[in-house]
Amino acid sequence: MNLLFTLLYEGAYFLRKNKSYVDIQYQDKEKIKALQLKKLTHIIDTATRNVPFYKPYRNEFNFNHIVLDDIKKLPVVDKSIIKKNPELFYNERAIFFDNWQTSGSTGEPLKFRVPRYLKLIDRMIFLRMMSNRNFHMTARSSLIMLSSYSPGEGEPLYKKFGPFKNVWRVSPFHINEKTLEQYVQIIVQSKAEVLSGYPSSIYLFTLQLMKRGIKIPSIKVIKTASEMLLPAYRDVIMNWWKLPVLDWYGQAEMTALVIQCNYGNYHNQDDYGFCEISERGELILTSLNNDVMPFIRYNSGDFAEPINEQQGCLSCPCGRQFSIPFKQVLGRSDDLLSKQDGTRIPVVNFCTFLSKVSNVDQFKIIQYADYSIDILIVSPSNFNQHELIIAGIRDRIGNLPIKVVQVDKIPRNPKTMKQKTIETFVQ
Repeated sequence: MNLLFTLLYEGAYFLRKNKSYVDIQYQDKEKIKALQLKKLTHIIDTATRNVPFYKPYRNEFNFNHIVLDDIKKLPVVDKSIIKKNPELFYNERAIFFDNWQTSGSTGEPLKFRVPRYLKLIDRMIFLRMMSNRNFHMTARSSLIMLSSYSPGEGEPLYKKFGPFKNVWRVSPFHINEKTLEQYVQIIVQSKAEVLSGYPSSIYLFTLQLMKRGIKIPSIKVIKTASEMLLPAYRDVIMNWWKLPVLDWYGQAEMTALVIQCNYGNYHNQDDYGFCEISERGELILTSLNNDVMPFIRYNSGDFAEPINEQQGCLSCPCGRQFSIPFKQVLGRSDDLLSKQDGTRIPVVNFCTFLSKVSNVDQFKIIQYADYSIDILIVSPSNFNQHELIIAGIRDRIGNLPIKVVQVDKIPRNPKTMKQKTIETFVQ
């Protein structure tokens, strides 16, 4: 009975809201800004009334006249602050909510609450951003996901999810020459037109297709998420599939979504979250839909290359009127390598160099607490450019102890199933 009620509720909510979520992205910028301000006002009003952490700030606001910049009257918070006293961030009047948590890849997971309808909003945004002039995605459209599924021994490489059983989650762990035909058959069988997954998974799958000269013309859209999309990965995927790669930036905390369109611009979903970029390049995010545990000015731990205000206000050829807050995501705070003097360097500096080294299919850089560095590379057994790599990395980070190690594959994090390009133990 509970399952039936959930399906009916979700179906009714989707039918009632989906058209407005599709239409808003093409509305006038002022109309979008007015909706964003309305949602932000509700979040601040709710938080300062019902959330212990924010109650002391209520007198800071004139609720008859709130502007977007008023959000700066509230402090920046991060995961460590919320973890210490999570109950201080709960809406005391909230009754219906779901309990979620982050993956815990950096330690103990963050547990939090979200409204029950938030996953439906995520779904509607997914559908609207996947659709374009050549392809319209619906709730019943099939989807291949090369991520977040690990079959047990003897189990098939895929499993179908969703109320329509149209989401085909396929293992990112078994992509190789021997299994390639199985992966291709699964995609053909699914009749999916959207291929979604970790950048590393789609990249590795594409390399295998290239070796065999296999094309899959049924795929119309490629979406990447959850890992940093390296320039070298993007180039290989786009060149083989002849399709743009739509990269998604989001978090398990569901504070904001910033999504690439077919023209390569990162559009903040202005009806979903409010995005600020600090002077250091940190993404400070506010959820506009979570009023049961408001995430307001939440330091995501991610860094981005900002776009100037004038460029961010320009219209995009895709027709969407959402703001464009940054050029690219540079990585998380733990994706930055450190020089001996403490200077932090984003992963992009190293990716650009390593992508130009011949016969390096994948790499991972590990920096230890003593600043020494191991560079894991996937390359042919006769690879002989170790010294070139060491010299190139030293040019960027200084004269630190550096070692190149050839491996068969880059391991995935057992908790998240993702691949990290940079892993650092420097505090």
